Amino acid sequence: MTSLQIADVDHSPLVNVWINETSIGYNDEGSNLGSLSKQGYAPTRVFVEKKMSMCFANNDVDDLRLKATLERASELALLLKGPRRFGFATMPCLGVTTDLNDKSIGPAGEMKLVSELAAAADPVAHSKLV
Repeated sequence: MTSLQIADVDHSPLVNVWINETSIGYNDEGSNLGSLSKQGYAPTRVFVEKKMSMCFANNDVDDLRLKATLERASELALLLKGPRRFGFATMPCLGVTTDLNDKSIGPAGEMKLVSELAAAADPVAHSKLV
């Protein structure tokens, strides 16, 4: 079995793609839209997309699977964060948020991609313009 290798991602210097979920203020409960707050920066409107929900047991095999999953999520965020090429139309990825590495939550966890939301696609910003 072969694995997919991402060749066009610049791995140096290391870019932090992990976002703390508590830094996102959602529009309302159950919403995928919100604002990402970083100290020293104006809030950024974001779209948060749940990518996977996984269950892991507390053993060595699942610890290896968890590590591999977190590495792949980081690679995906780096790829989507990188420079755009013509025809590659995605929202700019700001990073990934996950609770998979928090063993205190039990065996289940979620992983979410956080993307910058363009003002033209933001219903909140659009309603202020009208």
